[in-house]
Amino acid sequence: MYLILSIGSVPALGIRGAVFATVLGQFVAAFGALALNAKKNKEIHFDFTNFKFDKAIIKEIYIVGIPTMIMQTMGSVMMLCMNAILISYSSTSVAVFGVYYKLWTFVFMPVSGLSQGLLPIIGYNFGAKNGERIIQAFKYTLLIAICFMLLESIIFEAIPSQLLTLYNADATMTAMGVRCLRVMAVVFPVAAITITIGFACSAMGNGMVSMIGTCLRQLIIPVPLAYFLSGMTSVNNLWFIYYVAEIIAALYAIYIFRKEYHKKIVGIL
Repeated sequence: MYLILSIGSVPALGIRGAVFATVLGQFVAAFGALALNAKKNKEIHFDFTNFKFDKAIIKEIYIVGIPTMIMQTMGSVMMLCMNAILISYSSTSVAVFGVYYKLWTFVFMPVSGLSQGLLPIIGYNFGAKNGERIIQAFKYTLLIAICFMLLESIIFEAIPSQLLTLYNADATMTAMGVRCLRVMAVVFPVAAITITIGFACSAMGNGMVSMIGTCLRQLIIPVPLAYFLSGMTSVNNLWFIYYVAEIIAALYAIYIFRKEYHKKIVGIL
């Protein structure tokens, strides 16, 4: 904040200040983490004396890491593409979709936290060949994730106009936004299935499931459908493309999980 605004003798740097502060923060956090690890972590120490590259280990890291990297970009790419399509309707439709995406970020947080907590549980038990605990942890996480999403769906269906007032929506934006939020909220529980299964498969070494599921539900299906239908239907009906995207992504995730189950879990039950 001190680098963005003019406070006391500190000059206002605006956007440049925000960029500098962000980069500086990353360096401070990195050095702080290294210092804490060196002082507090007695189990893991960095020693580059006998360090050498192991292609097999690097390959395993990137098999899981690259899909995660791609997933991090999906939201931005999807927003860019959808905004380019929605602007043909009106600037209000772009604003509505932007508000929905911000609200969706909050909706996603509980499920993301649950799924990331599931990762080490499944990973450790997969390494220990404890299939029963894997299934138990997966079932509980999936059930809780679906319940969270159902609760969010109810909130979106019950008070969409109140949610939109958080972003100072005018009457036109509210009318369009209420329709958007209520349509989108129906498939929140379906998204919970795709997300949870993706993290579970990542914990067993298959990061592609999460990446492909994310691509299907955020980019591969909705963007071409939106482009194709944009000149044929109203923007209020365009939101239904996410029904198709979420259902197909969930069916794909379930199909792959069944294969992973028979391939990797059945033998250790």
